[in-house]
Amino acid sequence: MRSKVSWNETNYTKLINELKFMVDDTYREFHLQIVPGCMNFLGVRMPQLRKLGKEIAKGDGRGFLTVAGHKYYEEIMLQGIVIGAMKSDIDTLLKDTADFVPLISNWALCDCFCGGLKGVKQHYDIVRGFLDPYLRSEQTYEVRFAVVLLMDHFTDAEHLSDLFSVYDEISHTNYYVKMAVAWGVSTAFAKFPSETMTYLKHCKLPDWTYQKALQKILESRRVSQEDKEQIRAMRL
Repeated sequence: MRSKVSWNETNYTKLINELKFMVDDTYREFHLQIVPGCMNFLGVRMPQLRKLGKEIAKGDGRGFLTVAGHKYYEEIMLQGIVIGAMKSDIDTLLKDTADFVPLISNWALCDCFCGGLKGVKQHYDIVRGFLDPYLRSEQTYEVRFAVVLLMDHFTDAEHLSDLFSVYDEISHTNYYVKMAVAWGVSTAFAKFPSETMTYLKHCKLPDWTYQKALQKILESRRVSQEDKEQIRAMRL
C-alpha cells in the first residue's frame, strides 16, 4: 500500500516505473488530441492516478511532495492530487497550492487540480485574498486557475455576486481564460438561473465571452427548455 511508503528517491523511482506499466496507448492518443501543450504524457488514465494520489496522501504525502519530480505529466498531476487529498490547515494548503501553480501548463492540469482542493470551501475570505494576484496575472494558467477554483468551490448563493464581479473584471484575452469565465457563468446559470439571467442582462463581459457563456448554457442538460429559449433570444 502506498499509504505505508516512506518516500525517498529509490521508492519514487519505483513509482515512476510502475506508472510506465500503467500506460494505455489508446487513451494517450485521445488525451494528446484534446490537451494542447501536454508534454511528456505517458498515458495513465485519471481514475488510476486519483486512486494512487489518494493512497499517497493517506501516508507520507509530505515526503512524496519533497521527492516528486516534474519530468512526466503524470508526476505533476499526482502532486496536485496529493495536495488536495492531504489533511492540511488552510495556510499549508495555500502554500502548497502556490508551489504547484507554476507547474500548470494546460487546462487539464489546472481543472483537475482545482476540483481536488476541497479544503478551501470554509475559508472564502482567505482564499479570495490569495487569488487576487492570480486574477490580475498576465499568465494564462494563473488566471484560469483562479477562475476555475472560485467556480468549483464558491458558486453558491453567498458568493454569487462576488463571482459575477470577478468575471466582469477579467481582462485576459487568452482562449483558455475566456472559456473558463464562460464556463463559470454557465455553471452559475445551472444553479441560479434567475440571478444569472439578471447578471447576463447587465454584465460587462466581452462579446466573445458572453456568446460562449450563452452557448455553454444552451449545451447544459441542467438548464430547462424554457430558460434556453430566453437564452437563445439573448444571442447577439
